[in-house]
Amino acid sequence: MLNLLSIRCSLAFAPYLYSSLSQFIEDGKSTPEVIRQGGSGLTIRADGALIIRHQDREVKLGALEARHFWATVRLRLEQFEVRRSSAEIVMANTAIGLLLSFPQSEIWLDAPDIECLLRMQSGADAANTRCSLPDWLIASASEGQLLLSDQRNARWVLLGPDHLQELDSRRTKLESPSETVRRRAPRIQVKGLELPLAFCFKVASCLEQFVESRQVERSETALPESSIVIRSSTEGIEFVMSDRRVAFNAREAAKWAAVLRGELAKLNAVIFRRGQIETVLTAEESGRWVIQAGDEVFLPADALSVLSAPRREGERAVAAGTVAAGLGEFLLLLNLKTSACVALTGEALSSLRG
Repeated sequence: MLNLLSIRCSLAFAPYLYSSLSQFIEDGKSTPEVIRQGGSGLTIRADGALIIRHQDREVKLGALEARHFWATVRLRLEQFEVRRSSAEIVMANTAIGLLLSFPQSEIWLDAPDIECLLRMQSGADAANTRCSLPDWLIASASEGQLLLSDQRNARWVLLGPDHLQELDSRRTKLESPSETVRRRAPRIQVKGLELPLAFCFKVASCLEQFVESRQVERSETALPESSIVIRSSTEGIEFVMSDRRVAFNAREAAKWAAVLRGELAKLNAVIFRRGQIETVLTAEESGRWVIQAGDEVFLPADALSVLSAPRREGERAVAAGTVAAGLGEFLLLLNLKTSACVALTGEALSSLRG
């Protein structure tokens, strides 16, 4: 998945986003587009800022943010070999399989699935070769083409010779899916509300401001998977996340602000701001968390050497399932299992290396 501040969209949109981001960075403009991939739509236009809309969420990116996401999208494009081909079919090689996306829907395939499809297209007897497809996938071959039908949603896609050739070239590059359990960044409990670290500094500051001034400035912070609204209430100040609401009077606000600051100190958590991009870093015995714009990347302690390895533009180092790459002013970290990607520069990068 791709995170663009409050927006989360399929990796299949990467080629379109990269093109628009590049154009916007170069001349401050972007050709308006309405794109469909994987059964959902994304619109892109420029009006002073680059405006991206997806599933009722909209984000406006200035030059700084556009440069940031240009870098993170580009690394994913290259690492996962995301390619857009005829009939708006997009393919990508990831750690969990091959993504085959088309305007109506998307299908995930592993190496045996692709082998079976290629045998069917070539006329080989799938049954005699012990070849089988998932129950939900029906395929039929005719005149050098292959029709795939997804029985889960009644969507279908027609693959031509160029797509089949691309499948053939990718199947040997796919890894066996990993059973590794996905690690989640720490959360901090505040009066029963589980806060991602990306929200904690803002919540602590608002509680402290309320204690000092008894004033509450309404605000909303959105991430791809959650959002928090801070507003005044009859009790004093309240926070709303999804269907959960917690309120504080001045005495409670002082207590919970201190609790939050204490928990952040235990994690050695710090925050850096660059335009709309907020980066939270932690330093634990087991390693470092980097949390940025909805992406969470963990570097184990024995993999921190990738941060200091000499790296010219285009060079990469890999440790503990994370790719470190230099691109322009950024050091990029990409988790190969989750596709989470962060771009670091300036003080944030110096702090992480330290």
